[in-house]
Amino acid sequence: MRRPPQFLTLALLLAIAVFLLFPGLDPAVSGLFYRPGQGFWLSRAPWVMDLRTAYWVFGDTLGLLGLALMLLWLAIGRDRKVPARLWGFAFAAMALGPGVLVNFVFKPIWGRARPADTTLFGGPHQFTPFFEPANQCHWGCSFVSGEGAANAVTALLIGIFLWPLLQRRGRIVAALALTAFAAFGSALRVMAGRHFLSDIVFGSFLSAYVTWWLYHRMDIAAARAALTREALSHDLRRLFRRGPGTKA
Repeated sequence: MRRPPQFLTLALLLAIAVFLLFPGLDPAVSGLFYRPGQGFWLSRAPWVMDLRTAYWVFGDTLGLLGLALMLLWLAIGRDRKVPARLWGFAFAAMALGPGVLVNFVFKPIWGRARPADTTLFGGPHQFTPFFEPANQCHWGCSFVSGEGAANAVTALLIGIFLWPLLQRRGRIVAALALTAFAAFGSALRVMAGRHFLSDIVFGSFLSAYVTWWLYHRMDIAAARAALTREALSHDLRRLFRRGPGTKA
């Protein structure tokens, strides 16, 4: 198994150092969207809620589409040209990172209260820095952000599938656009007082590591190389031949 990319590990270490050296960064960023007497007023803005829902639905749809396509490709049988694991990769990345690790491991263990629930912003619970597990929350806690993790996975999956189709300039544009896409979707949760900046940052790193691990574990590079127009056409023909009323 290959080691994680050096730039990813260096970026993680840099992020840890920044939040350790500047523990007031989280409250400061959240405070930009807080108004005394009004709270996190953007949490009530219809456009924020609509965009948040759109991001949520898009990410869930991507994961479920991967599961559906994997099952359909398995039904084709050994004659398939495109490996079914290519589609299963999308489901696994979304389910393992944002689903299992975030909601069933990190959130219950860390117990970090959401910004709007802390005494800093009119709530009953204590603020705790990202590196300090706490007992200020027991379910649906702040660290790490599930939606931040999901937005990162969504951007990574789109990039992974598009990468072979792009030239150097196109890859740079795609990388910048997908980073902006994930960052903006995650920033909506900071604006609404539901996550601190560090929740978003480290949720994104979690997703990056999980996606990297699955990418190599499932040999997605080889599976992606098999995704040609001819192979896809072949598999779709085989798939439709196995419709209702036909024999396998």
